[in-house]
Order: sequence, then C-alpha cells, then structure tokens
Amino acid sequence: MRKKNHPTSTMCIGLMTPYTGIASIYGHEIANAGMIACQQVNDAGGVLGQQYQQHLTAYQVNDAGGVLGKELELVIIDDSSMPEQAVRAANSLIDEYHCQAIIGNLLSNSRIDVANKVSLPRKVIHLNFSFYEGSIFNKYFFNFSALPNQQLLHLIPYLAHKYGLKFYFAGTNYEWPRGSIFAAKNYLSQLNGEIVGEDYFAFGEAKAKKIIANVAKSGANVFMPYFAGLDQVEIIKAFVDGGLREKIAMGLGHYDEAMMSYMPDMYRYGFYSSNTYFMSVQTPENQHLLQELSKLKTITGVWPQGNGILTHFGEGAYLCVKAFAIAINQAGTLNTEKIIMALSHVALKGPQGEVKMDPVTHHAHVNNYLAKSNQDGTLSIIKSYGSIPPVIPLRYRESVKITQSKPQHFYEEGVAFSSMVSLKQLDDFKLILDSMTLCFIVTNSCGDIVSINTTACKAFGYEEVELKNRSLFLLTPPPQREIYKNKINKFLHSKEPDPIDAGNNAIFLGYTKNGSEFVLKGKFIKRRINKKIYLFVLLKDISQQIKEEENLVWQATHDPVTHLINKKLFHHRVIHALQRCQNGNKPISILYIDLEMINFISNIYGMWIEEKFLNEVGSRILSEIHFGDTLARVGDERFVVLCENNENEALVLQLAEKIKDKLRMVFTFDQQKFFLSCTIGICHRLNKNDTVIDILRDAEVALYEAKRLGKNNIILFNSAIKKKVEDELMLATQLELAIDTKQLYFELQPIVTFNKSFLIGAEILLRWKLNNKEIPPSMFIPIAERSGAIYQIGYWVLEQGCNIVAEWQKKLKKGKVPYISINISMKQLEDAAFYEKVRKIIAKTKANPYNIVLEVTESALMEHEQAREVLYSLRKFGFRMAIDDFGTGYSSLKQLSAMPIDILKVDKYFIDNISKNKLSYSLVKKIVQMAHIFKAKIIIEGLERTEQYKLLAKIKPDAYQGFLFSPSVLQDDFEKQYLFKNS
Repeated sequence: MRKKNHPTSTMCIGLMTPYTGIASIYGHEIANAGMIACQQVNDAGGVLGQQYQQHLTAYQVNDAGGVLGKELELVIIDDSSMPEQAVRAANSLIDEYHCQAIIGNLLSNSRIDVANKVSLPRKVIHLNFSFYEGSIFNKYFFNFSALPNQQLLHLIPYLAHKYGLKFYFAGTNYEWPRGSIFAAKNYLSQLNGEIVGEDYFAFGEAKAKKIIANVAKSGANVFMPYFAGLDQVEIIKAFVDGGLREKIAMGLGHYDEAMMSYMPDMYRYGFYSSNTYFMSVQTPENQHLLQELSKLKTITGVWPQGNGILTHFGEGAYLCVKAFAIAINQAGTLNTEKIIMALSHVALKGPQGEVKMDPVTHHAHVNNYLAKSNQDGTLSIIKSYGSIPPVIPLRYRESVKITQSKPQHFYEEGVAFSSMVSLKQLDDFKLILDSMTLCFIVTNSCGDIVSINTTACKAFGYEEVELKNRSLFLLTPPPQREIYKNKINKFLHSKEPDPIDAGNNAIFLGYTKNGSEFVLKGKFIKRRINKKIYLFVLLKDISQQIKEEENLVWQATHDPVTHLINKKLFHHRVIHALQRCQNGNKPISILYIDLEMINFISNIYGMWIEEKFLNEVGSRILSEIHFGDTLARVGDERFVVLCENNENEALVLQLAEKIKDKLRMVFTFDQQKFFLSCTIGICHRLNKNDTVIDILRDAEVALYEAKRLGKNNIILFNSAIKKKVEDELMLATQLELAIDTKQLYFELQPIVTFNKSFLIGAEILLRWKLNNKEIPPSMFIPIAERSGAIYQIGYWVLEQGCNIVAEWQKKLKKGKVPYISINISMKQLEDAAFYEKVRKIIAKTKANPYNIVLEVTESALMEHEQAREVLYSLRKFGFRMAIDDFGTGYSSLKQLSAMPIDILKVDKYFIDNISKNKLSYSLVKKIVQMAHIFKAKIIIEGLERTEQYKLLAKIKPDAYQGFLFSPSVLQDDFEKQYLFKNS
C-alpha cells in the first residue's frame, strides 16, 4: 500500500484483490502480478516517456519509456471478496489515493456493484482481470479476461464427445455461476445433451458431501461445479473422497494452480479446466513473467518447486496494468475520454498470447487453453484454441444500464388514479409500513426509489439509506433489468389504471446486495401524486414456497429411501438415452436387478433394517457401474441400471456378474449377518425401431426368465425367451382364475409304516386341469410362486387339508386319525401374516394341528433363518414339521440339530439308484441312522419297485410313500380304499 499523499510525479492506479474472504487464495498472486507489471513500467522510466507502439509486448511497453514521464504507483486494497467492502475499497482508491483507474474484482457480485455504484456514476475507468458471466456494459468498463464463450466454446463439446452428453451443474447462487451455467447449457443443447442436475446454493450453504452424493446418483457423464475459491476446493475433495473421479468426468471453468496448492496431491489430478492462461503455457512472455515472479522476496521458487503461483486472475491483473499504460501512451494525456478511446482499441502480447480489445463491447479477444490437472499441481495443456472473440451471452445482450439512462418525469392526466396519500404522509406512516410482512416500495416515474419499508430492505439485504434515490432495477438480476424496465415504463405510460402483475404470473426475480437471486410475487400499482406518476410495488418473498415446490418435484421423481431416481424419472432418462444411442448408432442396455428377502427380513427385524439394506445395495451397485450409467430404484426389491457405453454383450454381462458378486457378499447390520439373492435380466441391443416400452419390456422378460430358472441367475434377452415367457404369462393368468373356476383340485397319496400294514398319513398333492389337459405341478407351481398366485393357492390348499383333518376327526372318533402332510412354499413363509393366517384357518376348521405336518424344502430352511423362526412358532402351536427332498440341500449336523424337525423325507433321487449304486444305499442308511439320533422319523419318498423296498427293509425307515403302494387319488377314493378299511 502506498502513502495517500503521493507526489505529483506519480500516477496512481488502484487494484482490488481478495486478501480475505472466500476467494482469499488468490489475493497475493493477483497483487504480485500487478506489482510486477507496475515495476516493469517504472523500470522503463515512467508513463509515456517515448512514442507508443501498436504491438509492444507486455514487458516491451515499459522499455518504451513509461507513462507521461511519471512513475506508476499501484495502490492495492483488500475487497474482502464481498460487494459491500469492494464498493468501499473502490471509493477509497478514488477519494483517498486519487487513482486514475481501478482494477478488479474477482467475484462477480463485487464487480457488478463496483461497476454500477462507483465506476459508472463517478466516471472512473474500471479494468477487469477475472473471467465472468458478461453482464457489465458501460463506457468505463474494460474486460481483459474470459467470457463464457471463451471458456466453454470448446470445453463442452470436448467433454461431451469424450465422456457423454449427460451433465450435472452446480454453483453458488450469484451471477457468475448462473450466467456461466446458462451459457454452458446453451452449448450443451446444441449437442442434444441432457441436464441431469442443476443446483444453486446461497453463500456458505453448499454442503460438499451432499452435493457429491446427488451427483453420484444422477447418472451424469460430466460434473461442472461453479463455486468460488475454497468452496470449489471442498467440492473437489468431496468428489474424490466419494470415489467419483474414476466414474464421472469433472470439467471446470475455475481450476488452477492456486487451488491445487490448497489440496494434498491425492486430490489434484484428473480434472479438466479451460481458461485464458495456465502456468504451463509456452510463450516467451510467460517465461519472462515467471522469471520476474521468482525474483520477488516472498517467493521461494516457481510452483510446484516453490510458492510462486500465477493464475489467470494474476495474469489478467498483469494485462490490466500493461493495457492501461499502453492506452495512456497512445492517448498522450490523462483525459479520461481519450484514454477510453485508446483502451477501446488496445492490443498487446501477454503471457497467454495476443490480447486485443473489442471496441464495441469493451471485452477483449483472449486466448483459450484446455488443460488437464496433474498430481504435482501443474496443468498439462491438451490443446490451444488460439484467440477467441468475445460473444456477449444472450441473457445479457439486451441489457441496458439503467443508471445511464435519464428518463424524464411525466405528468399526463388519465393514466393513473390520484393517490389519497401524499409522499409526506408515507413518511408519517413509516411505522405501519415497516410492520408489513410485504415488501413495499415506491418509485418515481424514472424508477428511483422514494420510499421503502424495512421488510423490503431486509429481503434485499440493504440499509434504507443505501436504497433511497437508487434505481428499483438494481434490485433485479442484470439479465432481467431491461425486461422489467420496459414492462414498467409501458405500464406507467399506458391508459390502464388498474394494477398489473409484477412479472410473468406475478413472479418478480429479486437481486440481493450480495448478488444472490430470490423469488417474489406481487403487483405494480401506479398512482398520481401532485400531478406526478409514482409506482407502488407490493411484493411477497415466496422463496420458501418455491423450495417446497421444488422439494415436491424431487419427491415425485426420486426414491425417498435411497435418493436414487424413481421409475418415473428413469423412464424419462431412457427416452433421452434411446434417442442418443439411435442417433449415434450405439447399443443401449437395461439391467433389471431383483433382490429377494429384504421385505421378509424387514418384516422380522423392522423397517430400519430395510432402509439400511436398500441404501447399501444402492451403494454397492453404484460402485460397479460405469461412466454415465444411471441407477434407479423402481420397486420394493428392484433396481435398474441404464447403460449407454457397453458396446457388446460380453461387457454388459461382465458388469452384471460384478453387480451380482457384490450383492452376494455378506451384509452386516448391528453385528447381525445377512445374505441376499440377486437375479438380473438384461436387454442389450441396437434397433432403430425400438421404443422405450420395447426395451424396458424385454429387460423385464429377461428378468422373469432368470427368476424362473432360480436364484442368482443372469439372463440376456432373446426372442426364444420372449416366446417362452409369453406362454408362461398366459398360464399365470389362467392360474389366477383356477381356484374360482374349480380348475384346481387335490389328490392324496398314502404314507404307510415300514411293514406296509398301517396307514399313518397322506400327502395332499395339488393338481390343475386346464381345458381338459393336466398341467404338471413342476410347471405351474414355479409359475404360481413367480406370479404371486402361490399365496392364494397355498392358503387354499392349507385350508383344504385342515378341512380333511377336521372331517376325519369327526368320522374316526375312536380310531387314530392319519395326519395330512401339506407342502409350504418359501414365498408363504415370507408373508409376515403367515403365522396368524394359519392360526385363523385352524380356528375356522377346528382341525387338530398335531394331525397336520407342514413340509418345507431343505434349502428353504438352510438359507433363511427367518423361516426357521416362523416354523418354530408353528411347532409350538402344535404342528409337526417335515423336511421335504432331504439330501438335495447342504445341511450340516449342527444346523439339523438346531432345526424344529419331526420328519425327514428322503428324496427320490437317492432311491432310484439304490439297487445299483452301493453309495446311494450307504447314504440312505446313514441318513436313517442320523435322523433316529435326532429323534426324527424317516419317510422314504418315490418308492416304485419291490427290489428297492427289500433293500430298504434292512435299513428300517419309519414309513414309505410311492407308487409301489399307491399313486395319488381323489379324497373319496382315498377314503374308500385306505381310510375306513384301516380304521
């Protein structure tokens, strides 16, 4: 900082740099670059010591003689990264240090306020070193950094072509992020890209981990964050910590060596940045500047060997000082108008290359470099695009600086009602107006504020004194100012006296002191006071309402548990993906992932465990899918993945295997271990005629077939599968009607004791006759389980069995009642209401549960602890339990000893070969011995031949069942042949 009372032999130029605040990481490097530029000017002898030369390089201008023979003095002030302090700093530079021009500011909101509140009204030249959105136009403002087109023109297509067309944008809620993202979206739309996320946050409210969690679940190919300084650093760290660097590309208009110096090296690498300058730019001017930087006392060396860092901000500040010196050389005077004329045409060679001012927009032609970050904190130039002309974004192109215009008051009669209140009375009513919950503003016909209440001041972040006599349009975002101005002027001059809406649907966009945008709703009213027309503005802040509406939209499109997109939004994403794949002649893949047991486990342990399961499942799938793949939760136990980057079936099958393996790993919650089964159906193809309905349907068909084949299968769709599933679906439909149409019936097969002399029970076997054709149980039972019909059918069979027992109890009062053995599906055991429903059936039929044996498969008991718990309860209630098809599962002695089992039924597989295979005989013998140790009865199933019976007689099982004794028969025949005879 130089002294305020500077000698007349010096000429001051002021530099506002963010030594403190959110952008403080750049404060010193900007100051260093400005000081080097100033010193180079002074080393050459001051300002305008010699003739100005049109194309001097940035450092040659100083050797040409300086500025008007005077020493150039650079006064540096902290703008604290915020608008209020920036305005104070700018005024201080002019009033206390008598600066001829001011340079700044890094943050857009500060720059806008300095331009509108200081530079323009005070007619002081304002030079900008920071890339920005392009919202400032006045004769005193000159931009020497990048506009959005100069950053994004090549970055967006590069990332889209390399990684994909789905982009996620996020940034702070102020003008630079909004303006830049608006421009980025326009470039993306030209490529037919898709925006899968767009979020804005107030200063200090961005939660990096939460933002990155949303990005991870969005299916984005590319993430583009627009946060300032240290906030951007935190976003990048969270991105890496979340494991997204290998999953999603990150493109930044704001990433540089200074930012990387604040990160451990593990966070720095792998990101794309596009800007006017990086330290790795290979120009003689850059090498010279870096040499000068290394000579500063506070610099230990050029980065990454030392702390000497120069970013596009510092290089921009360097250009501003040099360009101002060149302009004064050309003007030959300190006359502001002549300096402006010279600056409008200034050209120089800077570290980035040739820089030339556009005389119409006062925004320079600057160079553009695309770079990728390295672990050592440097950026490697991928491509140089040369000089790019400035293009003012469309949203600012029509903006008019309202502080420049000087409209006249008008007095025309008949355009407004006379007000019953004078301006003096408004002041008298101040206490009442301040108590209003609405924003109340009164302006004259020029738009200048003459009265404003406390509610409005608080909403916009100002003190009342700051807004009095200031333009109403400063309270609207720069892109909207001309729109509001035209609307209000038209209203004030119209013959329509009635109030009008403040904007489209009465929505008014507000612009706070710190540059944030918010939404209000209200009316414009005009009244005549003392023959002059005044505008009364009534506005209500509806920001909270907007947030609630946005939250409702989010809830309508996302799963509330996992925060993944839901079926509705997934369908929308598939529409866009299908268009892209068909246009690009690329295949598209859909993977339906169906899980089993989550609902059942949650019924046993509670909903808390279901949420843990679902979130862990989502995380595991996300960890396996690729760039731009989209994951959604579309059902209780169903997830679906959309892939656009698997070029062949082998790759998509490989992905499915990885997902399945990840989901088969143990889940541990509260020290309790669980396992899930996972079935995946895939549709992968390129078909120009496919619709969304086609591809989703065929993925569902593949999933159905995978589930038909059993658990943990992966099936890729083909036409043969479609035909098979269509046939099965037809059967499933008929099966739903089978009970009501009496197509289902049952038969009984006797179970007899070892010596064949005594009937001890019968197994109830379900039969289905469709169109006079018997459908085998091996076909329709799996269909019933997959379609869900098994629940209704299972309870029907159970009730029929209980009815039989109840009848026999009445008919055989003096004799022993044979038991009925009933098969129970695993699906039934997953029903949380199963136990209670069984009790109700017993109460209804009055059957003795001891006379009922419930049969379950060995695998069902081994795989599902919850099933064992249900069976324990039923056994306590009085039922007996049997393991069906014993020997085909993988029971251990430990497990068997812990199971609630009364009967083991040896599977027919072992009996078929018992007369020819000694091993089978030995196994059956051991099973019988083991069962007797556990005090369980043994029943041999599938006995068909006499030689089998003779061999088994030596082993002495407890009972037999099979065709050797009797096939299954109808109940009446069974009772005639066995029951009453036996009784």
